[in-house]
Amino acid sequence: MRISTVNVNGIRAAGRRGFGTWLAHTDPDVVALQEVRCPRAALPEDAFGGYHAAYEPGERAGRNGVAVLTREPAAAIRALDPPDYAFPLAQELRDFAAEGRYIEVDLADRPLTVASVYVPKGGTLYEDDASRLRYERKQRFFTHFEASAGMQGMPKRSRDILDRAIRSAQKRTAERAVRRLTTRDADGRARFVPRPPTTTRLRPEVEALVDGYLDLYYASATPDVRFVLQHYKVADVARRVVGVGSVGTRCQLVLLQDGDDNAFILQAKE
Repeated sequence: MRISTVNVNGIRAAGRRGFGTWLAHTDPDVVALQEVRCPRAALPEDAFGGYHAAYEPGERAGRNGVAVLTREPAAAIRALDPPDYAFPLAQELRDFAAEGRYIEVDLADRPLTVASVYVPKGGTLYEDDASRLRYERKQRFFTHFEASAGMQGMPKRSRDILDRAIRSAQKRTAERAVRRLTTRDADGRARFVPRPPTTTRLRPEVEALVDGYLDLYYASATPDVRFVLQHYKVADVARRVVGVGSVGTRCQLVLLQDGDDNAFILQAKE
């Protein structure tokens, strides 16, 4: 089964740019679209290339709009806040409901639920008030957007797939990486545990280069990233063998630690 997701940046303009040709060539079973940007009444007749479309345009003219295209009519369609829908997610995200940011469908031919999501634009906490408000609003969207919130309404097979994906994601955290790859010396300083051939010590001259590159990264980072990094110092660096997609490139791990014994790892990659 092939599922595609595309930010079309306006479905009418996308049609002129060859969206229909792309759709016919790639032949996906399901397509999630974001930024459709078109009222229902103004949709071109062939906008979705013969697919059945579940569409949530929102109420902002020329903005947002999400859709899910399927080969068969969807068994069920849900947006954030329909009047007769007691979905837990909807209650927490009610003030986003008119913005055309979320729609989900239960497929008719598979025990699977597919959603198309268009996340609010964010800012940072460390610029002006407008940027801070955008940041807080985006975080509120994320905070209430729990992957497990709608599981009770899904087919069992879909619930099982999502549950496995959530458990897998919960294992891949920064805290787990620090626990798995590091130890503490007698002074409490975090250190990488050498595990040749995947994790090895660096030569002093290479270690100095990594420190220099970290300074360059700090200088080019956004204010919010710099705000976090200024509380940390380099505790250790190591060479790391990376996955098959990066074979032949240099990769170092940089272990950062603050005065409160918090630590995280950055990857310095060629």
